[in-house]
Amino acid sequence: MDEIKKEDVDKYAEQFAGDLRRKFVEFVKSNGDGAVKMENNDNPPDGATEEKDPVFELNIPPEENIISRWCRYAGQVMDSYPEYHLASALVLFSHIFDAYMEPRSGKINNNLWGILLGRSSVSGKTTACNALLNIARDPKFLNKLHTLPPKVTPEAFLAAFSTDVSDTKKTVGHQRKLHYLSEASGFLKYIKKDNYSELNELIIDAYDGSRLEKETVSTGLICQYDPRYSGLWTTVQDVFGEQVEPERFRSGAFIRAFYILPDRQKEIKEDLPRDSETEKEKEMVINEIWALLKTVNDKPIRFEENKKLSKWKKDMREAIADNTIYSNIEQSAWYRIFDITRKVAMNLTLASREFRESIVKDTINPVISAEIPDIYADIAINWAQTVFYPNAMKAHRLTWGAGNCAKVMIALQGGKELKRTEIADMVHLCGKRLDEFLQELPLAYTDRPCPPSKRMARFYRLA
Repeated sequence: MDEIKKEDVDKYAEQFAGDLRRKFVEFVKSNGDGAVKMENNDNPPDGATEEKDPVFELNIPPEENIISRWCRYAGQVMDSYPEYHLASALVLFSHIFDAYMEPRSGKINNNLWGILLGRSSVSGKTTACNALLNIARDPKFLNKLHTLPPKVTPEAFLAAFSTDVSDTKKTVGHQRKLHYLSEASGFLKYIKKDNYSELNELIIDAYDGSRLEKETVSTGLICQYDPRYSGLWTTVQDVFGEQVEPERFRSGAFIRAFYILPDRQKEIKEDLPRDSETEKEKEMVINEIWALLKTVNDKPIRFEENKKLSKWKKDMREAIADNTIYSNIEQSAWYRIFDITRKVAMNLTLASREFRESIVKDTINPVISAEIPDIYADIAINWAQTVFYPNAMKAHRLTWGAGNCAKVMIALQGGKELKRTEIADMVHLCGKRLDEFLQELPLAYTDRPCPPSKRMARFYRLA
């Protein structure tokens, strides 16, 4: 049973794709005061259906936003899904600009982690990411792009985030690192090994901005008090599903990322010669980012809380509190998306002309103060509801072809039933953890006596 046949996985993934989505609240666009109207509905929101890709695009004139200008340029010269250009630009901005927000619930640092999934070669994942990162490697940026090696050990990961300032190797300030994997399949296999579980924990802590610490005989104490991990990973959907188990998705690093999974037929573009107009657009992107970096001058940027974002989060928390509608994984995904939404709004603001014109070189104040315009709060909220949440659930469902979920699904095929105790023995879970595991599977159950005794037992079958 440990060996899972690909045809079985494909069969059941297709069979249950339409049944896995739970009944949840449909989100309607915010009204004038920013309140979110809600109603119960068995169907997903517009743009989040299985048949149609979520709309992930920035409808802002290129003259008003650097990210929008980049997307226009990249869309003209590269044969990639446009969503990849937008996602990679958001991650890059989150890496090169030190920004944060401090609501009452706790500090939110400006670092994003995007995982781009798509078919090999034809989708253009690596093409889109490489093009943007090559811009960031332009000599003008004075080494603003600080990257981690693709395949890194726990020791090397920690050392990359640490700066020695004393004999005890304690650090001040923080280190920003971008982990770019043009093909993440090898790294996913690497961190799946039991002996590298520590690396999973380090990635989680570095993304969350928690203290990193390790002490060895050879190096002594190495620690970083305020790390910033940004990630940009690409791979094919099949590999992601094979290498990431549902348990690791729910409780580990992968629920912290945002996912882009375009499935529609991609537009095929003619490979035309370079022309002066498109090259001029590329130079404008470089020059605008460079001018912004010079003005910011390595100062941290503190964003005030946006009222629309704050009220939306409150309304959403009330909506997802009903665990008869939302499962544990769905609730957990939303709580991660709350922070992602704020980070996206910060980066859209950083790329805006409004922000560039509002800041001036200030040699006195050590921190730049900024506000998120409502237009960017609205865009981020819309993406959270129609892109980030549905895609997180899609990515989670991809993992069902591996590990314990696949064991149970294959064991129940052909109308078979399993007792709760049998499933517990199969997946080595019990109590609350078993309850949460069973909630994520498309199962129905009945309670009836278990012969030969009259004792009641719960029997599960595929729904």
